[in-house]
Amino acid sequence: AGYVDGDAIERVEESGIELFVSVHREDAHSERNYDYRPKKQSERPIKKVKVKGEWTLVCLSYNLKRLHRLKAS
Repeated sequence: AGYVDGDAIERVEESGIELFVSVHREDAHSERNYDYRPKKQSERPIKKVKVKGEWTLVCLSYNLKRLHRLKAS
């Protein structure tokens, strides 16, 4: 992702620490294939899903109100 600092890696390696650093990620824009969260959390609906449902209700009620006013005119 472009966050690798070569100088910092060299300094750490010189001190005798073996590093395992990813310097390139081909799937940077794909969804992750793993989920380390506990099962209880990962099985709950995502907040964005809940917000999408709420926004759908808001839009539906607004449009119904408009149709009702247009019919009354």
